[in-house]
Amino acid sequence: MRTPLRAATLCACLGLAGCLPIAVALSYQVSDSANEPVVCATKDECDASWQKAVEWVSNRCAFKIQTQTENLVETEGPLPGPNNDVACRLERVPTGESGSAQLEITARCGNYFGCIPEPLYLRAAFHDEMRAAIAAARTPTSSPRE
Repeated sequence: MRTPLRAATLCACLGLAGCLPIAVALSYQVSDSANEPVVCATKDECDASWQKAVEWVSNRCAFKIQTQTENLVETEGPLPGPNNDVACRLERVPTGESGSAQLEITARCGNYFGCIPEPLYLRAAFHDEMRAAIAAARTPTSSPRE
């Protein structure tokens, strides 16, 4: 009777162990995306990107925008204690070259045990969406033939 139990336990362990490399690879991919900077090249591109970034913060962060300037957006919060909601801080940091800038987002919550969503994943999503928007803006649109 113990042999079937051991076999079942061994199968379960091996099955779960097979998922580990996928989870580790995904974690590295998210981390890479979250740490790759978002850079806009010109003042016009940065202005358009900043507008999209402010809208992103307004839609994705749990708290209302408290401070909004030309180079800073900060939401209310985070609330202290066991609150998982994420507060965000968005900065537009000029790089000194023809109006170019780097967009940086910081997410945090008041819960020591974790936030929902996890700040790393939120940052990765922000970076992916902003880089895609910048790339789309750089791609020339073709006009329909008449």
